[in-house]
Amino acid sequence: MRTSRIIAVFVLASLVVFAAFLWQRLENQNERKSNEVEVDFPEPLHSLGFPLANKTKPSEWARRQAAREGVSDMETVVEAFRESGNCLQYFVAQHEMATINGDARNAGGASSDDMGISLRRYEAILDQTKDLCSGSDEETVARVYMASVLRAALQGDADAQSCFVISGSVIPSPKVMVSGRYTKYLESRYLAHVATFTQSALERGDPYVGRNAINRYLSSPATHDSMRDTLPLPDPYLTLRASYLASLIALPAQRASLEKSISTFEKLHILPNSEIISARKWAEDAFARNYSNAQKIDLGSFTPCHSLR
Repeated sequence: MRTSRIIAVFVLASLVVFAAFLWQRLENQNERKSNEVEVDFPEPLHSLGFPLANKTKPSEWARRQAAREGVSDMETVVEAFRESGNCLQYFVAQHEMATINGDARNAGGASSDDMGISLRRYEAILDQTKDLCSGSDEETVARVYMASVLRAALQGDADAQSCFVISGSVIPSPKVMVSGRYTKYLESRYLAHVATFTQSALERGDPYVGRNAINRYLSSPATHDSMRDTLPLPDPYLTLRASYLASLIALPAQRASLEKSISTFEKLHILPNSEIISARKWAEDAFARNYSNAQKIDLGSFTPCHSLR
């Protein structure tokens, strides 16, 4: 009788161990599947789980995006990037106008000159984008944008590369909330590609990326460890010449700030005087060729991330 009990206990224990093994194996499979989804999550746009638009009356953006499904040539990918970027500007303008109007109401109806200027700027954005974007789902637009900016950058589009570098892994949308897993994906892909895109942009003398690059040389170390700490600093000569160019075409306040940054960078003695002089000469020549008759540029406007002007 005692032997039978021992055998029964042994069998029961074996079943428990086997069940635990099966459970752990299932968990591992689910984790692997989860990781696979994370890598591919933003790519197949039709599988994102969000409607491209209201099914009864899709927006113009949604109709165009549906027509682009499965097409991956550069022109189509860049078009998706630009149009989704434009529609994000549409949503940002709506959000900012509501905020400004709310502030004005709280102030008893009074509005400052700055408020008026901002309202006119956002109204101009809405005028340019409402026919394309009205009725679109904001989260879907944001996901398409985040997927297409990388695709376009990988295919060599200069604006997409610049946009990818200066916007980081942040979704430029005031309302979109994403999971922690998707946020980690965006950060991991930024770390994987930002150095290559920065190099390409600096070789072109991109002023937006030039400003970003010189700030990386001068920024203080992060208080907490960050994966970005492992990124190599961009080429110092290319950084300096693009920063010089940026200072020549920037708005006055931005120019003053950039000139201080350039002065601090030069005092680091990373480059010899001959290369500093060469970088300045390159920037002056590039400015004379391409920007001498152009309006000053707001380097904080994320202009490469959309096609609105």
